[in-house]
Amino acid sequence: MANILKTYTMPRDNDRPLRFTGSRIAVASSSADRARSDYSGKVGRRDILELYQTQRGDYVAARTCVTQWQGERDTHEAIVSRSQDAIVAFFGFSAFATEIYETAGWDIAEDLDAVA
Repeated sequence: MANILKTYTMPRDNDRPLRFTGSRIAVASSSADRARSDYSGKVGRRDILELYQTQRGDYVAARTCVTQWQGERDTHEAIVSRSQDAIVAFFGFSAFATEIYETAGWDIAEDLDAVA
């Protein structure tokens, strides 16, 4: 299946939004429901992770924390990098972050045989 290019604008708290043309590679989210296996660990809040690739080859990683609490605002973070390692450092190693890497086809294992 061919990737369809679209123009995206990603909001970022305390920074300018990111606008780029590219395709979404993967998306994963946690749940605010404590009874679910994908519970975020934060009562009344859930996280959405999105991974994009721009038409020039950069990766854009975005994290949105959605709140259900009155008077509290959703938060938005996003970074741009050509490095998969920087994206992994941004998303971390939660179960739903790992889902992002699997969907993207990234091998994030620490390869002990490759270490000098």
